[in-house]
Amino acid sequence: MTRNLLFKHPKLKWFNIDKNSIFAYIVIISIILKEIWTESHFLDKIEELFIEEDYINIDKEKMWFWVNWKESINNILW
Repeated sequence: MTRNLLFKHPKLKWFNIDKNSIFAYIVIISIILKEIWTESHFLDKIEELFIEEDYINIDKEKMWFWVNWKESINNILW
């Protein structure tokens, strides 16, 4: 990514992640979508991508996606 994010959302201050990672952008998009549409399934779609055959071998940890990444994001959203 070419720009660094400025984490100003109060729920994000405990995340210690690379602000220029794909994960950081996913978190920000998730927050925005939940503010607009509480029934957003954005994180489910991201999770589905990781189990598709074409993407199954992607090293998610290099993109800052740890084992319980989805639960961690959901915990800060609610």
